Amino acid sequence: MKRSLFATALATFAVLSTMPIVAQAKGELCALPSAANLRAWVGRDVHVAPEYLGKPQSGQCQWTEGGANGASVLVQVAPARYYEPHRAARDFAKLHGIGERAYYQNDLGFVAGALKGRSTIVVSLLGGTANKARAIDALRFFVERL
Repeated sequence: MKRSLFATALATFAVLSTMPIVAQAKGELCALPSAANLRAWVGRDVHVAPEYLGKPQSGQCQWTEGGANGASVLVQVAPARYYEPHRAARDFAKLHGIGERAYYQNDLGFVAGALKGRSTIVVSLLGGTANKARAIDALRFFVERL
């Protein structure tokens, strides 16, 4: 029986969220983007979700506007073996010039991922003025810094 695309995406994010960080950021992952970077990606003021404060080795960080329907930015870093683009996702596209391999997909938000060395980096933007170009810009930002 085929798993739904939604179920597959949820499973991927669940696995990524439990992986230790592989890439060594220049500082804590949550401290990498400025408020201006985050605002450029979702068009709203977002802040580090409380559960990520002070956890530099968690392998992920999320910035939220607050509320159930607020804008958010999520970045996850996991071992390269978890690089898994969902080619069946709506608006799937391979990207060039970001890491060794990269992709974009419109699935549970605007999602862009890349393979860089021993790590996979996935960025997801939701709400606000998030779009494909901004997700790709956010991915480029993190790939350059991790």
